[in-house]
Amino acid sequence: MKKLYTTLKIVLWCCVGLFIADTIYQYYHYQTHRNLYVWQSAPWYTSILIMDIVISLIVVAILVAMSLIKKKLNKAKSC
Repeated sequence: MKKLYTTLKIVLWCCVGLFIADTIYQYYHYQTHRNLYVWQSAPWYTSILIMDIVISLIVVAILVAMSLIKKKLNKAKSC
């Protein structure tokens, strides 16, 4: 169980890093290619918002799983 908890912690931080890297890339792409975004009806940051929602759902699911595992580990440790 401890290995699973550690793996989930690594995946959690990878998701956070992915969100930060994607946000920086999208902003850089917008700054360098503004003309591409003129033709879109949606604002340039729409993809960042969509990625934020998806990553938030994944992070919440990981945090719930981590808390359940932590409870089991604490329960096993106390016995």
